[in-house]
Amino acid sequence: MKLTTILKLTRAEHSLLSFVGIFVGELAYANFYTLLTLSNFFALFGPALITGGAFALNDYFGYESDKKNKRFDRPIVSGDISKNAALALSLFLFLAGFALVIIFSNLYCELFVLLLVLLALIYDKLLKPLPLAGNFFIAFSMCAPFIYGNLLVSTYFSPLVVLLLLIVFFVGVGRELIITIRDVRGDRASGAKTLPILIGKQKTSIISSLFILFALVLTLVPFVLSANVYYLVLVLLTDLIFAYTIYLMLFRQSRKSLLLCRDLTLFGLFLGLISFLALFLFKA
Repeated sequence: MKLTTILKLTRAEHSLLSFVGIFVGELAYANFYTLLTLSNFFALFGPALITGGAFALNDYFGYESDKKNKRFDRPIVSGDISKNAALALSLFLFLAGFALVIIFSNLYCELFVLLLVLLALIYDKLLKPLPLAGNFFIAFSMCAPFIYGNLLVSTYFSPLVVLLLLIVFFVGVGRELIITIRDVRGDRASGAKTLPILIGKQKTSIISSLFILFALVLTLVPFVLSANVYYLVLVLLTDLIFAYTIYLMLFRQSRKSLLLCRDLTLFGLFLGLISFLALFLFKA
């Protein structure tokens, strides 16, 4: 099994986002240097492994739909890995990740991660086929690193962390709707009832754009609260990416544009994370 295949199957870029996101969540209450310990590293690494396992499991259950959508970028569809091997890798990552969480985190984190794992196990069969339910769960799972990171150091959530959760959730829903627009053909053939199947691609594009627009507006609130110039510079770059994504969603609906929107929103989320990292590191 090639490393490139594993990285593609587990969407390693999302695990990296999870790792950084947990660290950002911790910084709301903890000092940067106090977090540079081996035990904290493993506490961060556990959810990153679980994230990879969830994506591998998603490809396992979503094989038929991905095949109908000609998703040859997916390793199972392209034949780079078998379904059974993908399932085995997924279970290994779930178990290894949860073991690290149990050993290096606290009870609140353990219960939260257990809830996420249980939801991930029922996602493909129960949540994904339903309009918005699956989209909301994926968006919530994108917020999970910040919740987990905050719970590692405090059971209280700062206003800035709550803002970050809302921003990521809104972008996450918008991004997931973009993906459902792209995958209409395969989802319809597999019997799923996604939003674009029910109300059409154009209306779904408008709803997706509104979610991303809400996130864009919220990104300005932390600057109002903190007057942090480092944050402002980085977040304005993030907002330009989100604004361009909205433009593409409303006026360019080709498959190529949808793929670009998917990648842009992921890059925008990463840049947004760096913005919040700067916000917490360079507090006024």
